[in-house]
Amino acid sequence: DNAPVFQRRDYSVTVPEDVAIGTEVLRVLATSADIGPNAEITYNFRTGNELGKFSVDSKLGSISVADDLDFEVCKDFYITVEAWDSGNNPLSTATMVIIQLMDVNDNAPVFDQDIYNVLISEDASVGQTVTRVFAEDLDSQVNGRITYSILKGDRSNQFWIDPVTGVLQVNK
Repeated sequence: DNAPVFQRRDYSVTVPEDVAIGTEVLRVLATSADIGPNAEITYNFRTGNELGKFSVDSKLGSISVADDLDFEVCKDFYITVEAWDSGNNPLSTATMVIIQLMDVNDNAPVFDQDIYNVLISEDASVGQTVTRVFAEDLDSQVNGRITYSILKGDRSNQFWIDPVTGVLQVNK
């Protein structure tokens, strides 16, 4: 006659997006004031795991990664976990589990063009803009920040690139 009760009203955890499949990220716990079979608890997902990214151990309440996670596709998951007792007329309760992903630097920047062909006069003045290069990185925040630099091909330092904007200018 007693429904299970979760130890906490809700649960929250943050995990890196590159966490390995099979890794336990959180364990929920519900108990019952009943005794015997009526106090045996099983767990399942009610909602929030439609993408199948997580699994729950029905006996332990352990929530594990079941499929690859990608911060750039989905940053957080709101999963309703149910706890059921094993009585003849089973009773249940639910709790909210919030799993937030932490971005890792897993995407390389990509230029909007593979090759930039520019025609410039040999008497171009110092400071003249030659072109602007542009790249994007799908990662977020610091992992998605791009810094432009000239790696090779300009041994005489005839050009300068703005590390933030990607504007290439005549240097000398």
